[in-house]
Parts: sequence; C-alpha cells; structure tokens
Amino acid sequence: MRTPQFVAVLVMLSFLLSSPRVFAEEKPSADTGIWPEIKALYGQKLTDVLPVFNALYLEDIRAAKKSKQTADDRLLAKRLLKTTERTTGQPPLSALLCQQVFELGINDPKTYEIADAAIALLVKRTPAAYHGTWQIKRADLLEKRADAEVDPALKKQLATDLIAVLTKAGDAERAAKKVKQAKAYYTRALKAAAKNGLLQTAIKQKIDVIDKELKAAADALARKKAEMEARRKAKLAAKMKAERERKQKLFWENLLVKNNPSLALKSIDVIDDPDIKANLPLAAKPIAQLTKAQCITVASWYRSLAQKHADDSKRNALTSAWKYYQRFLNLHILDDPQKTAAQHALADVEKQLKAFGLEPHDLTANSLPTVRRLPKIRSKNVGITLVKIPAGKFTMGSPKTQLGHKSDETPHSVVLTKDYYISTTEITQEQYEQVMGENPSVVKGKKLPVTNVTWADAMRFCRKLSGIENYVFRLPSEAEWEFAARGGQPGLFANGARLFELAHYKTNSNNKIHDVRSKAPNAFGLYDVHGNVAEWCFDWYGPYPSSETKNPGGPFKGEYKVVRGGTYSSPAMLCRAAARLKLNRELSSKSIGFRIVIDPNISTQPMKGGSGTFFGIPID
Repeated sequence: MRTPQFVAVLVMLSFLLSSPRVFAEEKPSADTGIWPEIKALYGQKLTDVLPVFNALYLEDIRAAKKSKQTADDRLLAKRLLKTTERTTGQPPLSALLCQQVFELGINDPKTYEIADAAIALLVKRTPAAYHGTWQIKRADLLEKRADAEVDPALKKQLATDLIAVLTKAGDAERAAKKVKQAKAYYTRALKAAAKNGLLQTAIKQKIDVIDKELKAAADALARKKAEMEARRKAKLAAKMKAERERKQKLFWENLLVKNNPSLALKSIDVIDDPDIKANLPLAAKPIAQLTKAQCITVASWYRSLAQKHADDSKRNALTSAWKYYQRFLNLHILDDPQKTAAQHALADVEKQLKAFGLEPHDLTANSLPTVRRLPKIRSKNVGITLVKIPAGKFTMGSPKTQLGHKSDETPHSVVLTKDYYISTTEITQEQYEQVMGENPSVVKGKKLPVTNVTWADAMRFCRKLSGIENYVFRLPSEAEWEFAARGGQPGLFANGARLFELAHYKTNSNNKIHDVRSKAPNAFGLYDVHGNVAEWCFDWYGPYPSSETKNPGGPFKGEYKVVRGGTYSSPAMLCRAAARLKLNRELSSKSIGFRIVIDPNISTQPMKGGSGTFFGIPID
C-alpha cells in the first residue's frame, strides 16, 4: 500500500519531469560528486534529470553532509534507498540516488548494509560492462566492514567476499591485458587475506604469473628498445658512411674529373691512403715551385692513379702525369738512368693518352676553345636557335699522318663563298614533335636529340618547317657541316680542344644518349658536333676532289647519304671532325639525328606572301 508521502513524491516527480523549463538553468552541483562512470553511462540523459535531482534531494544531502549527527546520514540513506528501489522508470535518476546512498552509507558501520544494497541495485540496473566498477566500490565497503566487524566468523566471511571481489576484478583486468591493474587488485586481495588469516597460495600464484608476464613484457620492451637503438645506430652509421662515401666521391671528382688538386686537398680528411696524403699537397702547389724530385714523385703518383681508374678519371690522371714528367725532363739536364726512366714513363703515358684521341699538342693547347660571339637568330614559332657561320676557306679532310685517318678523307681546299646559319644543336625531340606531330625516337626526352629518322624524314621536317617559319631550310652540306664543326681551326677535334670536354662518346657517355647542350660548345657556339648522335648531311656520299672547290654539294647521285659527327657509342677516332660515315637514306638508327641550315642561296628575308617574319632580333 502506498503511503501519502510516497504519493506526494511521485506527484512532485511527475510535475518536475513534465516541466523541465523550471530547472533549465540548473547546473550540475559539485556537492553531488557524480561518479565518472555514471556520467559516461548516461551522458545527456543525466544532464536532463539533474534539475529534478537537485530540486528534490540536493538540499537534504547537503544538510546531512554538514551535520555532525551520523543519525541524520542513516535516516537520509534509508529514505533515499527506499525511493531508489521504487524509482524504476528513470535509470539516470536511480543511478544518482544509488551513488548518494552508497556515499552516505559507507561512512557509518550501522549503514554498511544500506550502502551494499545501493551497489546491488546499480549492478541490477546497469549494463554488465559497469559491474566490475561497482564491485570495486563494493570492495571498499567490504574492507571497511571487515575492519569494523568484531564477530570472527562474520569478519572472515566479509574478508572472503572482499578477496573474491578483488580476485574477480583482477581476472577481468588480466583478460583485458591490463596486467599492472590486475596485479594491483591481486596485491590488495593478498593483503586482505594476510590481514584476516586466510589462504594466500592461489593469490600468490596469480601474482607470480603476473610478475612473470610483467618481466616478460619488460624484457620484450627492453629488447625492442635495444633493437630500436641498434637500428638507430646502424642508420646513423649508414648515414655517416654514405656521407663519407659522398665526400670521397666528391674528392675523386675534384681530383680526377675536375682535375683540381687544390680543391681536392680541402676534403683530404676523408681519405686514408698515405700516398695520397703525401703527394696531394705537392700536386696542389704550382708546378713551378716543385723540385725535380718532387715532380718525378707526383708524376709517378698520378701514373699509379691512372692504373686504378678508368674513363675520364684515367685520362686526367695520365694528363697530369704527362705534365709532371715534362716538367722533370725540362729541369733535368743530365743523361743518366733517371732521365731515361722518365722518358720511358712519358712514352708509356703518351701511348695510353692516344687511346683517348689525345696527342701531345692537344695537351699543351688551351683546355676549351674560346667561343666567338657570332650573330644568332631564333625561330619564333618552334624556338630553334641558329648561329651565323661566316664565309671562309679551309682544308677539308685529314692528312695521312693524322691518328684515325681513313682513305676517303683526302685533304683538299674548300671555299664557302656565302655566310650561312646552322642550328646550334641537333634538332630535339620536342622541336621535331612540334613540327611533325610525332616522335619516332626510342629513348624519349624533350631535350634529347630526335633519332630514328631517315634522311627523307629529316628533309620532310625541313620542308614543313619552311612553311611554318617562312624560310627555306635544308640539311647542311658535308662541307658546311665540317667547316662549322671545326670552329675555324684544323686538328682532330674542334679548335684543338680535348674531346671529353666537347662530346659524349664511348669513353664518357655511359652508353646512352644525352640532352643537347650538355657539353661545351666549339668556337662557333655549336654543341655536340663530335658525339651524342651522328647527323645526316644533304650530300650523296662520294670521293673528294683533289683540287680546290667552291661551295661543294657532293655528287649529283649516289647510293648512300653522308652521316657526320660520331655517336655516344663511338670511339674517339670516329668522332674526329674529318671522320665520314655513309648510310642508305631510307634507313634510320637510334644514334642518328640531324641539324639544319638556312640555305645561303635564298634571300634572308621572309618569303613573299609569308605570314610574318621568321627571325627574332640578332644577338651579337
């Protein structure tokens, strides 16, 4: 039977729940000390019932907590418990009431059972995921009850219940892989067992297992940290090794590629070789400051370096050795075994240098040709730069005494009576595709020379380009090509310069095609005339005349067209300015391209009826 007081409470509760605006401004009170688990469980629903809870119970709870009379706590706890037991339709409110009953009841031995009943209600009315939390709070209560209990039998029962709760909580934490928290619960259970004279074996066993697991985890963590540290050290060592190798590579590049011992001396600390440490400081000094003995020492050292390296590095080491042997022989006036040994060594060095296409006069020449500032023009639509080659007279072909001379290179005088313009580079894939709409090259690259074009393809390009730019283009004649390639001087290569500085060829190309303008230009400002890709010429291939000719254009007909210039896979001798190749005009190759000229017999003004000018502003 419901009492009048209970009915009044229900009526008040119904009114408050149906009128939330009355308490809309209420905020959660610090006095209630809501457990985090309750907040997590009910969230916004808890916030919605707080105004009701505060209005009905907060004042009594505050008064009970302030009162020094424990009887007040007991009375309020009993009253709230009854209300809680009857409040079944509002889980958040029920949970708040259970919390307050527990907190009021746990402070007085006379209300321990009330607090226990509140925890039992929480277990009954909340999801199982929270039961472990409530049981831990019950453990606090059981511990207090056991401490306060005077009846040995009841005390032992309470302690047994406490140990069971703590052990179950520890098992749950262990199952969740939270071994440290599990050990804390087992340790607390062990203390309770020891305190109350109960068996501790099972609990100790659990703690031992936990300790082993913790030790195993700690060992695994230590191993992981050690492995991470080992990897860090290995990574650092690899980084330091890579940096040292980078500096060593830079050292050798400065010494044997750039041929700059002074620059190499700055990074000598990364080299352990005692011979290098002894000789490099001498090589970095001006050669005029060295004694005869120092010259022969440095020469022998460079010669030994040449035996350990290849390509450009070997060539440069031999070149340096040649220089110091020459210096020694200039200083040494006695005809003695030392001079004879130096002469034999010099002869061996020169023999090896010939394999690179270098003669003694090449070694004494300037390193690179001085480029003449000739007028240049640039097409507006396709962007091809051409340089003006002045009319002139030269000896075409090569003498029989020249290294690599072939029988079809009969030297003869040629006169070019008109200036002409020739492209500074081979036609690139980007330029060819812009004009022809296709790119036949196998190895692709915008700045790579176009290849895999027949002689007819090259001429079709010239005709189509002539329509676009309104000038008459064609392939250069063989004489125009050789005159432009020589840069105005005789010799194996343009202006007597060293081949490796002007061209990508077998020794330094790594057997692949390279972008145009990757090497130094010749004296006329032309790039790649001695390597990279060979180039179609306009002429039919035929024997040279024996007498002087003007503006030769080759035979009127023939079987082959002329190809000039050598390729990235050619030995040095096939890259000579005078070297000739012949090929059927319908064949193509991955190592043959072309460059173009403006026909000097056509006016250098736009064709009549053309659409605009071809040339940009000449650059002197």
